[in-house]
Parts: sequence; C-alpha cells; structure tokens
Amino acid sequence: MTKWWMVRAGDNNELIPLWLRQQIVSIGWPDLGNPKIYSTKEQLLSNADLVYSEEKPQTR
Repeated sequence: MTKWWMVRAGDNNELIPLWLRQQIVSIGWPDLGNPKIYSTKEQLLSNADLVYSEEKPQTR
C-alpha cells in the first residue's frame, strides 16, 4: 500500500500567503500541543494515543 500525505493550507487556504511569503509549508496536530514539550518521540506517540484514542492505531 502506498502511503501519502495531503497538504492543505488551513481550513480555507488561509495559510497560502504566509507560506509563500516565508517559503515554507507546515504541518500540525494542534490537539497535541507544542511539539517542543516532548523530549522523545515515544512521549509524543504516547500522548497521541491518548488524544486520538478514538482513532485506529495507524491513523494516530
């Protein structure tokens, strides 16, 4: 199975001007909070399991 990501520029494409101006693309899961609070990948994954507990494991 091929895996892929869909990149959207916010709910209404509101991020396009910012992305073009700064020449970036961003991703995020706001329910996980600031990624800098996690000192390890395992901590982030553990919290994702809690925050997205209703989702299938591969979706988390």
